Amino acid sequence: MKKFLSFLSGLLFAATSLIAQTTVFQEDFEPPSNDNNVLPTGTTNFAINTRLFVSGTQCDTAFVGTSGTSYLTTLPFSTVGYTNVLLNFSHICKIEFSDTAKIEVSVDGGVTWTKLKNEYLGIAQFSTQSYRFSANAYPEWLVNTNDAKPQQSWWRNELFDISAIAAGQ
Repeated sequence: MKKFLSFLSGLLFAATSLIAQTTVFQEDFEPPSNDNNVLPTGTTNFAINTRLFVSGTQCDTAFVGTSGTSYLTTLPFSTVGYTNVLLNFSHICKIEFSDTAKIEVSVDGGVTWTKLKNEYLGIAQFSTQSYRFSANAYPEWLVNTNDAKPQQSWWRNELFDISAIAAGQ
């Protein structure tokens, strides 16, 4: 099954305290990093896309073939000293309904992974879709039109409270 989050941009991990918010990790796919903070793996073709963007002029994009699997993984970072940790990102997940785009967190360098479920704080059809994203998550993504090209207006911001998993890690 495909594990894929298409057009992931504006990846942002934010650790917050009671008074202020501190960004611990951020990737926006703009120079100078151009996604050097993420590791694409699996049978896929990740690339920088300039047709769609959130806050700059670029985003990350990928094509996963039939029966393919793809992962987009950040480099490790620390949340030691933080009790509240949020995962926030903008995306367009235009994949077929039967495909899977799940969000996972690892606190042991990728040895084990926790699939995010009830940590979701957004408005997408996420929990009702087996805790995953697909073209069915938002009506704008045209679930019944597989060849529809994503539009700039399709960007959606997602928020997960991963404090119970990643705080102090």
